[in-house]
Amino acid sequence: MTLPKCMAILVGLSLWTVASAQPDLQSQVCLGGTQNEFAHAAIVTSDGGAISVGNTYSEDGDVGPAHGQMDLWVVKTDASGAVQWQRCLGGSDFENAFSVIQTNDGGYAVIGFTGSINGDVDSPTWGDWDVWLIRLDASGTLLWERAYGGSGSDSGMSIVETADGGFTLLGTTWSSDGQITSSQGGQDLWLVHVDSNGVLEWQRTYGGTSTDYGRSVAIAAGGGYYIAGMTYSTDGDVSGNHGGQDIWLARVNEVGEIQWSRAYGSTGEEEAREVIALADGGAVFAGKTSANNGDVVGAHGVDDGWVVRVDATGAIVWQRPLGGTYSEIIEAISIGLNGEILCAGNAGSHNGDVVGHHGNGIELDAWAVALDPSTGVFLWQRCLGGSDNDYGADIDVRSDGAFVVLGTLDSEDGDVTCGHGAFDFWLVGLSPFTGLSDVAASSSEQRLTAWPVPATERIQLRVQGRSGAQQVLDICDALGHTVHSTVLSPAMNGVVEWDLRDRGGDPVPAGVFYARLQGQVRGSVRLVVVR
Repeated sequence: MTLPKCMAILVGLSLWTVASAQPDLQSQVCLGGTQNEFAHAAIVTSDGGAISVGNTYSEDGDVGPAHGQMDLWVVKTDASGAVQWQRCLGGSDFENAFSVIQTNDGGYAVIGFTGSINGDVDSPTWGDWDVWLIRLDASGTLLWERAYGGSGSDSGMSIVETADGGFTLLGTTWSSDGQITSSQGGQDLWLVHVDSNGVLEWQRTYGGTSTDYGRSVAIAAGGGYYIAGMTYSTDGDVSGNHGGQDIWLARVNEVGEIQWSRAYGSTGEEEAREVIALADGGAVFAGKTSANNGDVVGAHGVDDGWVVRVDATGAIVWQRPLGGTYSEIIEAISIGLNGEILCAGNAGSHNGDVVGHHGNGIELDAWAVALDPSTGVFLWQRCLGGSDNDYGADIDVRSDGAFVVLGTLDSEDGDVTCGHGAFDFWLVGLSPFTGLSDVAASSSEQRLTAWPVPATERIQLRVQGRSGAQQVLDICDALGHTVHSTVLSPAMNGVVEWDLRDRGGDPVPAGVFYARLQGQVRGSVRLVVVR
């Protein structure tokens, strides 16, 4: 096979490697038993390991002892992926976990739901399903648990620890009694604050007369919270619905009073999965979209993952649909060591933004993506999986820059080298991303610079200094493929202008590119194109 020009050059130089265009899979561990396990959330812990949560139907392998039909499952691994401890929590009914945090005392808090009234569920319960908050110490010992809700079905989805040592929880309530003192109608987002012992201090519902769901809460810079969910409503707390189901984002103060709220979406269906707060007072939220109008620009196919950055007033700074012609979703986001937006989810496409998909048809791969925080342009992506359906649930980063991706696997081939049977937790370690690194010229007499970065219409590249040999300036995409090439002549005075508006009749797409100077003196510079 003939390599593309830039790629062939990169293979031959120690400064550049094709493999570095995406993180390498360095490690993996499968966690579970002979029945099904479904993973929902994970974080890197202070000791460099990870804690993962979800549910289990097994009573063997890594799992046990179990309680009932489906248990909430918490598993702590060390930095190598070895299990340090695990806990099945629940009773004779169904339990599930959706979010986990490491607390300031080194322990953990887990949020989900319970349907049981026995086993580990010792606190008073309220209805069909209750929000269930669990406190564990650093070794996994159960410190206390609390159930919250009303006579309907209620579920906790997200949790943060607050400065007062308490916790704020976001979920969904189908109740209008019990601890729920007001209801907007139908299903509502439910925000709850409890003290350090789990005693409820205040609670508030949000939504309209239709169906609304709570998904994620984050502590906002300057105080208060961002809360994200989905809404079908066009009244109550919701205005500006675009049609169908929209993502609903609100900024609320320290006691849950709305400061502003906004519906984001299209005439299709949007779903929110997670919101993270930024230091500038804004936020980034992610989920999926199924249309290409309204707030959504540049969608690819049936369903796209959708990542949106907003400022402190809720105005969109940038938005980025992610995917190909089939179906993608972003399940979780976090912030990398260099400020990049890390995304984990599922990919079913074999084109568009999706490269290296493993399935033969429309099977799903777990999908990890990184975006530039200022512009939303692609930095890297990695498909993970085999020939069956595999799902990405969460992503985090270690202090050395390595990434940890949690998912649920069903494959036994491709990237997958472990497994217990049926669905398992899949904890994957990816190498730190170096990309096609910016390197200085190898001579102090010559260097390559670019302006502006980022750019929308044109980029001016300047070679400063002299070289005794003819030089070629190549511009490559992040996978090492040449997209533009120029032979430098004396008449050019070391200046090359790359017109971004014309690439064979089409504008250069948004993304990260690298200008590469060949010849006796070699240098490179990173370029960013935004749309």
